[in-house]
Amino acid sequence: MSRAELNYAARVDLALAFRACDFYDLGYGIYNHITQRAPARNGDGDVMLVCPYGLHFSEVTASRLIGVDFDTGEVLEGDGEIAATASAIHRAIHKARYPVDGITSVMHTHQPYTTALACLDDPEPIKFALHQTAMLFYNRVAYDWDYTGIALEEDEGERLAKILGDKAVLLMGNHGVLVVGKRACDAFSDLHGLECAAKNQILVQSTSLKMRMAPEKVVKEVATPDPRYGDYQKMFYDSLKRMLKDSKPCFMD
Repeated sequence: MSRAELNYAARVDLALAFRACDFYDLGYGIYNHITQRAPARNGDGDVMLVCPYGLHFSEVTASRLIGVDFDTGEVLEGDGEIAATASAIHRAIHKARYPVDGITSVMHTHQPYTTALACLDDPEPIKFALHQTAMLFYNRVAYDWDYTGIALEEDEGERLAKILGDKAVLLMGNHGVLVVGKRACDAFSDLHGLECAAKNQILVQSTSLKMRMAPEKVVKEVATPDPRYGDYQKMFYDSLKRMLKDSKPCFMD
């Protein structure tokens, strides 16, 4: 594939993430941000694709995304501006993780059930042993309990990247959640799965009855990827593409 074709494919995957977040009520209007590394359409190097500030998740299409320079935050492709918080948080995490483990996708939301857990006075609010879906996140979550306010400076992104380390998920106290993946389908699968796990947990806790926890041995076994499931992240994402392809505006445009 040419650079232009690879750039467009990344744009489609990212646009789908925005629209899927809107479909599952994981979005927050024009706020929050999802980014994807892609080859620049023209010239060498990569750009960080992101939604221009002010565009609702339900309006995002491949062509409306902008491409931003990782070092300067300058818009190199498309029309619009990057939100200051997206620039501060995402550029730093992309720069920290891509050279180490090939992370290309970063998704930050204030999705309600996961964010509710981030507001608990509990050093480990996600109860991994409670439910099968939660077990998939065992030993994959980092926690930031030092909320510093709205992220506007690059050093805040660097602080978050350091806390995230090599984990896939950063639960941000009094704030929300951030998920990374080598592909958009990987990151979105975790984002959606984490919200399902958080919802299950909150429903159980709302009964005020004693929670039944699975043995740690079982939790570790469930958390270990099983090749019999195949590439379920891509299969899930492909199903979303089929389901949302006729929504207007078309996210592929």
